[in-house]
Amino acid sequence: MLKLRPHLAALLLLAGAAAGPALAAQDQSANPLRDSYDNVYRILHLDLHAAELLAWKQCPERERCRVTATLSDTGKALAVRADAATHARLVEALAREDAAPRTQVFQLHLFEGSPTAAAAPAAELPPGARKAFEDLRGFLPYKSYRLLDTAWLPTTSTVSARLIGDGGASYEAELRFRRVGDLEAQQLFVDGFRLREESDSPALKSAGGERRAPRQLLNTSFALAIGETIVVGTSRVDGAGDKALVVLLTAVAEATP
Repeated sequence: MLKLRPHLAALLLLAGAAAGPALAAQDQSANPLRDSYDNVYRILHLDLHAAELLAWKQCPERERCRVTATLSDTGKALAVRADAATHARLVEALAREDAAPRTQVFQLHLFEGSPTAAAAPAAELPPGARKAFEDLRGFLPYKSYRLLDTAWLPTTSTVSARLIGDGGASYEAELRFRRVGDLEAQQLFVDGFRLREESDSPALKSAGGERRAPRQLLNTSFALAIGETIVVGTSRVDGAGDKALVVLLTAVAEATP
């Protein structure tokens, strides 16, 4: 038995030497990132989450990619580890989607809501506005709506417009938006919508007839999809009983009005 031990040890060593390269080769083939390399892409215009989703879409097999979104003082970036073909697809996708911001057109409607029914149906209501009012019929205490003014707002980020009401009243609307989420979902987020009375409006008078300071009527934020119409909010009209201003906003699907 003692004579067999060195021979047995030699066999074990030979077996280990033979298995070593095979195991190493097996471990190497099991590494999904073996043909990958790192690159950092600066994001100019896209929402960072949308850019991250865009990068993941270029990866046919997720286990073969690593995507990390970063936000710093120098701006937005994506750190991507992937193979050469995936990097090539991402370069093309970013050139297409991260170009100069696309213009989004919004249509703004200013209505006067009244708790009493109109003498005739409001035929001037556009289809999108009519549906929005119907959806909120149980929440808005108004039976009729009269269109006061409409404005088209083409913008890539921030835009303002003047709206005219009754009795010489004038209002300034300001909108700031960004595109969010999956690019194909066409989701928008209005992170700032304000409606205020203009300081030079001749309607800025108190009940006693004195000149008064302008008021901010609406200040809100909300999400909406392209093609959708929503009721942004309402604000009571001074000296008009139970009437109120009602603001509707449509994210127009077409590129131009």
